[in-house]
Amino acid sequence: MGEWITLTAADGHALSAWQVRPASTPKAGLVLVQEAFGVNAHIRDVAGRFAALGYLVVAPAMYDRVERGFEVGYGEADIARGIAMLPGLDWDKALLDVDAARAAVCAMAPKAGIIGYCFGGSMAWLSACRLSFDAAVCYYGSRIPAFSGENPHCPLIAHFIHTFNFDSLFTWNSYSIVQPVILVKRQVYPSIYDRFPHFLFVILF
Repeated sequence: MGEWITLTAADGHALSAWQVRPASTPKAGLVLVQEAFGVNAHIRDVAGRFAALGYLVVAPAMYDRVERGFEVGYGEADIARGIAMLPGLDWDKALLDVDAARAAVCAMAPKAGIIGYCFGGSMAWLSACRLSFDAAVCYYGSRIPAFSGENPHCPLIAHFIHTFNFDSLFTWNSYSIVQPVILVKRQVYPSIYDRFPHFLFVILF
């Protein structure tokens, strides 16, 4: 069963986070970064699924610096509200919040990975570049090309449907040269998933 906890970032900001513990000693920990819609029922459900597989999961409320307790669903109006929150985020401060979640995970688990969706997918990429994670998974992180000059420091896989064509902006193969020790992989899924980009993970899980 999950519970809300409070994290404190390095700059003193206190934020909420949804934490779910596995039934036994965690085999590893995960920082789960939300989409643009807050730590909503779907994100909490995903956290529970990972916990059922043996992972300790902490999902930080990334919008707490803008509006505490913000969460919406996936209706048209909800999506518009969630996307409207994004410009208010400071990416450097958001990294502090992710790092606070990482520290909470590391206090209870032997390793820490990060996984994120949509906004969280981009955040997972940036965290893999700037923070100390053991692995990273990014789902449809549309802002990743904005940080293409930065190199992940841990194994990473980025998932996209085929319409997310970043090849003109981002040379994925360059990472086999820049980071020969780090595995960086892009996985592109076929057009059958185009109607469900935000539920790609649910379909595959």
